[in-house]
Amino acid sequence: MTNKISPLSASEKKQLLNWCSNEVSSFDWEQLRGYMAAAILAPHAIPEARVFSILLQGIEPENVKKAAQYQYRAYYVAKQQMEQHTYRLPKLSADVCSGSFFDGDRQPLMQWFSGFHAGVTDFFDHWQLSVTTSVKAQSINEFLLLLGGFLFKETAEDLAARRGVSVEEFLIKTRSQLPQILWALYESAQQDASSSALQEPSIDGRVEAMVSAQSASDRIAIAEAILSDNSDCAEAWELLARERADNIEQMIAALEQAVAAAERTLGREFIEQHMGNLAEVAGTNVLLQSLVGLGTCYRKQGELEKAAGCFEKALVYDQVDVFGAQAPLLSTYFELDRYDAVANILGYYDQSNPWVHFSRALLSYVRDGDVDASKWLRSKALEYNAYVVAELETNDSFSRLRADYQPGSPEEAALYAEDAKGYWSKIVGAINWLRAGLA
Repeated sequence: MTNKISPLSASEKKQLLNWCSNEVSSFDWEQLRGYMAAAILAPHAIPEARVFSILLQGIEPENVKKAAQYQYRAYYVAKQQMEQHTYRLPKLSADVCSGSFFDGDRQPLMQWFSGFHAGVTDFFDHWQLSVTTSVKAQSINEFLLLLGGFLFKETAEDLAARRGVSVEEFLIKTRSQLPQILWALYESAQQDASSSALQEPSIDGRVEAMVSAQSASDRIAIAEAILSDNSDCAEAWELLARERADNIEQMIAALEQAVAAAERTLGREFIEQHMGNLAEVAGTNVLLQSLVGLGTCYRKQGELEKAAGCFEKALVYDQVDVFGAQAPLLSTYFELDRYDAVANILGYYDQSNPWVHFSRALLSYVRDGDVDASKWLRSKALEYNAYVVAELETNDSFSRLRADYQPGSPEEAALYAEDAKGYWSKIVGAINWLRAGLA
């Protein structure tokens, strides 16, 4: 970690604890630190999204944004301190020498272990030892046993008896050894993470929590919290474009940020390495989705050259066209009268959909007129979906559009006509020529 993250102030800690507390549960500050430490030190890396999604549960929607920011800072301060060997555990209280350590209210060190125990329980699948080495498994087992010694009097008495010392001596000696144990666990966790990490673009750990949040207000709040710390989170920008933007200008602004952030995060070398099949690589979908979305917005605004540029780039990045850039690119080229470009696209893609079938017919009509080749392409298009003619001629608002249309259906025809009616109407005689093919 290169960027220094500032610790929470006393008032920020208090506010965060208030937000995290409810009728069912409440957090002490040391409990929260212990819980986060369990996530950081787990022998098998825990996706940060899972940690934050659990910690954000139960927080009122209006507080989610700030709570996410505070939790992020607390988590990464702890991680920095682990890395720099400056992480501090609570001290033993004076009660340890009077034999009353386990009586009354929990001491801060016990609270830390209580939170750590809760974290190990919540993330038990990441603390299982079946795939660890015997040496590592032994050290982790010993640490978890010590954890019980600071939570339960009976465990402390048993461990002390095994060592032939008093409970007080056991607690004091073990407390002095805890920092070294923590450093060893942290270094082991980091070595495992670096050896198993895939060379793929990193994604902010809170993205999963953002996407899985139940309400739009929660998703927006988490997205804003992410961007306040990491302006290069393309997923957050893309979500704000969909769920917060009030008009197309705001959508364009957010999607421009999403595309730029995704390209910076992936890096030129990575993109060039996977050029043409980018959609097959984890962490790249947001770039392709944002490019197609941005192109669609530009086209609605009449900025056709910019729209074409977005769709073209999406197809260069992903030649399989997972996100459907080809269809709007064909339409944009027709709107720009770039018929050679239409021909190039049709020469590469041979999919069975209205854009391909009707673009072939229209391109032939524009270039060559009502010749036999044009008529044959027209017949093939109408054979695929004869409803397109009526939809191109209607003045309806296409209220029947649905995502689950069937090939050759009226719904598919309406979807195509909504997209293509403008340039079909612009080409003199084109719709009448198409209707003549029904005779």
